[in-house]
Amino acid sequence: MFDRKALYPVSAGVYLFTCLDSDGKRAIGRTVDAVSQVNSAPAVLTVSLHKGGYVDKVVRTTGHFSLTILAEDAPLELIKGFGMRSSKDVDKFEWLEVQYDEKGAPWVADGALSQVSCDITAVLDQGDHLLLIADATDAQVLAQGNAMTYAQYRALK
Repeated sequence: MFDRKALYPVSAGVYLFTCLDSDGKRAIGRTVDAVSQVNSAPAVLTVSLHKGGYVDKVVRTTGHFSLTILAEDAPLELIKGFGMRSSKDVDKFEWLEVQYDEKGAPWVADGALSQVSCDITAVLDQGDHLLLIADATDAQVLAQGNAMTYAQYRALK
């Protein structure tokens, strides 16, 4: 028997993964918890996206996204707002101040420690997830503090 709870203590953060819709006009996004820096010079990240969602279909065609690293005191409403509904049906940014990176990917500073802009270089199909490999093209520190972990998020919900 495989008990998924055995993996809950694995260290992971909580992030907002955001991009423009395929029409290039509407901001869309979701929460993700599986991000890793795999190289520092040049900076390369991997992001795991659950397949079947609206964002994973769109980002494969746009090839660019923004990743927001959330602070441990980020509002639960922000995380749930990006994680519990589909961007296809809901404007997840309607109550937030939206900013855009140089390539137009949307992002929000609310509850954030930093923001990273990324270009996808490869997509690997891994069962029920896609593993994106991406070059970090720009990054900025927004606030000081500790990053929210998946364990902290689970304790909040």
